Amino acid sequence: MATINGDAELIVAEAKEEEEAIHDGGSWLRAVVLGASNGLVSTASLMLGISAARPPDKRTVLLSGLAGLVTDACSMAIGEYISIHV
Repeated sequence: MATINGDAELIVAEAKEEEEAIHDGGSWLRAVVLGASNGLVSTASLMLGISAARPPDKRTVLLSGLAGLVTDACSMAIGEYISIHV
């Protein structure tokens, strides 16, 4: 009876490992989609705000958009790393 119970526990443990592996494989796609949508919205908002404040200065608007993209990418990468590894 102990062997059957031990085998059942082993099968359950293996099933849990397989399920976790399946879920971990799709988490990167979710992170990419959410990160991209977050980045688009925040960068567009930043550029609209800058262009409303200084309409004739296209260089400032583009530079602020580039700076916003870089900071958003760093922020999302650090947040993702912390959520997974810490």
